[in-house]
Amino acid sequence: MKHGLPGVSVIVPAHNAAATLEQCLRSVAGASCRPLEVIVVDDGSEDSTAAIARGLGGRVITLAPAQGPAAARNAGARAAAGDILFFVDADTAMRPDTIARAAAHFSDPSIAGVVGIYSDEPLRPGFFAEYYCLLKHYALSRKPGLSYNVFASQCAAIRREAFFSAGGFSAFPAGVDIENDEFGRRVAAVGRLLLDPRVQVGHHFGGFNKLFYIFRHRVFWWMAYFMKHRRFDEVLATPAAAAAAVSAPLSLAAFLLALSAPPAAGPALLALSALLLLVAAAGHAGFIGFCLKKKGALFSALSAVWLFLFSFVIVFGALEAVVYSLFCPADPFARRRGAP
Repeated sequence: MKHGLPGVSVIVPAHNAAATLEQCLRSVAGASCRPLEVIVVDDGSEDSTAAIARGLGGRVITLAPAQGPAAARNAGARAAAGDILFFVDADTAMRPDTIARAAAHFSDPSIAGVVGIYSDEPLRPGFFAEYYCLLKHYALSRKPGLSYNVFASQCAAIRREAFFSAGGFSAFPAGVDIENDEFGRRVAAVGRLLLDPRVQVGHHFGGFNKLFYIFRHRVFWWMAYFMKHRRFDEVLATPAAAAAAVSAPLSLAAFLLALSAPPAAGPALLALSALLLLVAAAGHAGFIGFCLKKKGALFSALSAVWLFLFSFVIVFGALEAVVYSLFCPADPFARRRGAP
């Protein structure tokens, strides 16, 4: 390794990733700080994933049948020789300095892991890809040096001993999208998990359907997990963000009530509707301004509209999670399998 940095093993879980894996591996090969090795864990792929990985010099580990990304990451960690395990997803692309910036933090013995963020430009064009890319980048880039509790495995590095001390990734039942959050809390109990916005990867963000899934299904599981721990995440699911999301649907509800309310109550409901809309606008003002700076007025205006519309989806998923947490006796987060 250059600059006396510890040996880094890059681990890429890949399932039917032929469309994006080459770009990912070429970005790793172009790193200013070359890794000790690149391990591609072929998780039961039925396409040319393994052949692409071998053709670009990756060490391929095959899981058959497919066992999911948690098991794939754990398998890569077990096989890795590096002191630092750097996890990236097969649909991402590193910057030349991504590895070097992350690895440099490990000169501090208190650091157990380093989490990076998405860059502000998606690898796939399209409004919804660009919208969610900017949303994620804006939220995370404002928090340099934060001690984080989510191991965002699309771009995150960890000391080998910390990974195994924390117990590796838990593979939950299909659809329970909480692996990074659950593992991150265990890593944070072992040592400091640092968020560094300068450590970045590009990402192939999906379109509307993928975004709807995130705001509907993933918000459900994120909220259910937060209900269990009674602790908001410090970056995305903050009380301020929750207040902004809730205010938009409540504003519309107050407006609709005002239309059918008695004359005496109508003005008060309209005033309440306007106040709630202002709360939502204030909560999102920073992001809308960020969109204006990056993409212009039209994109910014469309983003504001979709923020309002997606608030309904987010609130529905969150409320469903609250009901689930209160009345469902089973604990899906206790069903761990696949740890190393």
